[in-house]
Amino acid sequence: MGAVAAFATRFTAVMTAFMSTSCTTAPQHAAAQPPGFPDLGAFASVPVENYIEPPEKGPAFAYFSTPYNIACFFEAGEVIPAWAGQAITCNGEFPGMDNGSCVVGRAAAAGMGPAYGLTRTGEPCGAQFSHGKRLDVGQKVTAFYATCAVGADHLVACLDTTRGQHGFVLKPAGSVAF
Repeated sequence: MGAVAAFATRFTAVMTAFMSTSCTTAPQHAAAQPPGFPDLGAFASVPVENYIEPPEKGPAFAYFSTPYNIACFFEAGEVIPAWAGQAITCNGEFPGMDNGSCVVGRAAAAGMGPAYGLTRTGEPCGAQFSHGKRLDVGQKVTAFYATCAVGADHLVACLDTTRGQHGFVLKPAGSVAF
């Protein structure tokens, strides 16, 4: 009987230590930027205030379009809590999802986690995605933890650092979200 009690005591101590560690360890959200993600420091900053559209109610968002028929937006009116993301979203004709074909897609947060994903939409090729002031090649716009840049050769890259390094890069050589 003493062996059973000793085992139960040790088992309880181990499980208590395990549970307290697993419940108090901070979640890890650090994703690495994929190979080919551009150096966002190389782009010229433009004032985010030029891209914010005042809402009727709720938070303000920055909206911009690109020369490549891609339109994007993200929350930009107030500081974002650490548990939330800035919900960077882009819609339009995405290069690098299929070889040689037009793919109309959406880049956005993938569920409740910090990672982003790329999906196809039902929009037809040739649909116009031009909501917001144009962000030109060589420029970037930043608000709080979100930065998006437009580069040469159909490059659009966005990074949300609210909970690690997450975002996406859209380019003909291959579009990817992380």
